[in-house]
Amino acid sequence: MKLAGTGQRLCRIPPRRWSSSPLLVTLSVISHGVVAQDSTDHSAAKQLPELVITAPVANPGGVGETGAGEYVFERDYIEQFGAVDGGLEGVLKLVPGIQFGEDSEGVDGLTDLKPESISISGGRFYENQFVVDGLGNSNRLDPASDSDGSGIDDIGGHEQALFLDADLIGELKVYDSNVPAAYGGFTGGVVDATTRRAGNEAEGKLSVSGTRSQWTQFRTFTRDWDPESQALPPMPPSEPEFERYRASFHYSTPMTDSVGILTSVSQAYSETPDVTLGETRNRVQRNQNVLVKLTSELGASGVLDISATYAPFESESYVTDVKGSDYSVEGGGYSLKAGYDYLGEAVEHEIDLGWTRSVNNREAPNGFYNWENTRSRQWGREADVGLSREGGYGDLDMVQESATLAYRLKALPVTVGGVEFRHEAGSKISQSSYRYQRDKTLFVYDTAVVNSDVQCRGMVDDCVQEEQYFSGRRVYEADDVTVRLNEAALYAESTLAWQRLSGTLGVRYDYNDFLKNHDLAFRSRATLDVFGNASTRLIAGYNRYYGAALLTY
Repeated sequence: MKLAGTGQRLCRIPPRRWSSSPLLVTLSVISHGVVAQDSTDHSAAKQLPELVITAPVANPGGVGETGAGEYVFERDYIEQFGAVDGGLEGVLKLVPGIQFGEDSEGVDGLTDLKPESISISGGRFYENQFVVDGLGNSNRLDPASDSDGSGIDDIGGHEQALFLDADLIGELKVYDSNVPAAYGGFTGGVVDATTRRAGNEAEGKLSVSGTRSQWTQFRTFTRDWDPESQALPPMPPSEPEFERYRASFHYSTPMTDSVGILTSVSQAYSETPDVTLGETRNRVQRNQNVLVKLTSELGASGVLDISATYAPFESESYVTDVKGSDYSVEGGGYSLKAGYDYLGEAVEHEIDLGWTRSVNNREAPNGFYNWENTRSRQWGREADVGLSREGGYGDLDMVQESATLAYRLKALPVTVGGVEFRHEAGSKISQSSYRYQRDKTLFVYDTAVVNSDVQCRGMVDDCVQEEQYFSGRRVYEADDVTVRLNEAALYAESTLAWQRLSGTLGVRYDYNDFLKNHDLAFRSRATLDVFGNASTRLIAGYNRYYGAALLTY
């Protein structure tokens, strides 16, 4: 299209679409010197040479070359779609096979610093496998529990052992179908994260972000109400209050031509007020991430990564309408990892060694009392919440430690008679220990009896002089249980590609000495590139997956 009187040509650029090939944009600029009068002589207009700008757009995938349901998000995607609060939910929402919980768009999703639970391909949220730098990051300490930490003998674990900030992640892979044999211990899907490496140039980043209820607009909906009915009109819910902040610092630099170091630190904080016993108090969460990673080239074909991660999580809360019930929950932990990649003449080798320790601990008052409302115990009546309850359920310590060694080899592609062959195999051994500890016996008092004649005779824990005493008591003995789990895995996979057709056959074997199960899982998938340009593919797969053992008390 040409504009009259200007000599300028406008090129309509089509909207961006995902493509496995680079996006090509051509801009043509044909003149200078725009004037207001139509009589201007344009014959002297100088035509500039055509300028071609190539902007590669990496496709996150959806279908790998071998038919695996694979989505790969590089660092650019994580920076663009990652949430300002350091979460990866914005990236994961790009995967069609992932479903988030109902609370993800509510106030809980704004204030909770723990990663949101996800369902992959219809699986339950604790049936996924989480991997960081080639080693497992899944938590097996009661991840299916929805306890907030205030239960008697249950803290409630999260499905991830460490809560990593998005600033630490350099690449994120998600598998929702036709998962390769390299992954096991799941029936839903796999989320595989690789931490960042130092680049060739020094770079740094400092960011501070936050949000609060005053900056948020809520829309409330109430049920329909008939003015002619006898019922009162429904009361709309009050707008929640909250605050959430995050600060992060990232710096990486080359130390020599072959050695680089990366340091990343982030701190997140949130508080949510709630009403308990007629007064407003805050529930507080804190999440911290520290990563130090050293990368070194060893020779012309080897790369060594050594990293240390510290990722504690802490929450301070209370049991609603219970006096003296303040408790704190500590989660997260730390890890040490080393990885070595070596590219030989025909085979690529990967070795990963790591140790991880994560906790799920609680500090709380030891002893719970369900008092009747009497002269000295009447806060329940004053707050109109029934009984005057008091205390907590004591300290609990839940610890998970694991040491893992994994080896993986990939044969470089070989073509014979027009058929390309790819082979991959690997093994993994790990030893884990899980500990549950209650260091003091817990007493929970029920069935209070009001009696103005009762004489406590020095028994002040469960008796109030001339007021009431308890006739029932539950006892939870101090306990210390440790379970050890040894696991081993072997797998192999071969892929054949001919023209537009690709097929993969694989098998995986898993064993653990606790359940003493020998799990043999086959993996197969195939894909046909219908038109030969990767625009339309037919995919098929037939696979078996086994879930991991979960521990609860």
